Amino acid sequence: MRKAIILLILSFVVFACQNQPIQNPTLTNYENGDALVAAAKEVIKEITIEDFKSMYDGDDYFVLIDVRTTAEYDAGYIPGAASIPRGVLEFRIGKEEVWDEMGLYIPEKTDPIVVNCRTGGRSALAAKSLMELGYQNVLSLQGGWKTFHETYPELIEKIIIDDAESNDHAAEAQAAAGGC
Repeated sequence: MRKAIILLILSFVVFACQNQPIQNPTLTNYENGDALVAAAKEVIKEITIEDFKSMYDGDDYFVLIDVRTTAEYDAGYIPGAASIPRGVLEFRIGKEEVWDEMGLYIPEKTDPIVVNCRTGGRSALAAKSLMELGYQNVLSLQGGWKTFHETYPELIEKIIIDDAESNDHAAEAQAAAGGC
């Protein structure tokens, strides 16, 4: 009888512990995505459109990574930008074959890197992730591609796709535009 009671108590404790949310004291919880982006912007560096344009027009080497979706990138991008969507950036940044496919050199941990997205939210998160991976000179484009496009529309390039693909890409771009 005593063993049955102890077994019953242990079963109850195990069951009760399984239904508890996992607590991790090393993680910060945020109210929403905007709060997460704001926290990232506190630890990253942003570059203004004007400073980026000077850098872009200059002779110094830097890597430009566009973290928008493929459809967003195809609809218009800053020439020279490597397209690595935000959802796979951490997995592809260090893979030489990814960079070879784009005809670019894989960035060194010390290379200057500018990250852009549509409005600056995803690029802030991407910049923070790159910093956490050991990249030492990462900047997020303030205002993102949208502000760059509004300021320098003559510099934007587009990828021409056929009509069937266009409809798929347009739907994906429209869905993505609702976010950052």
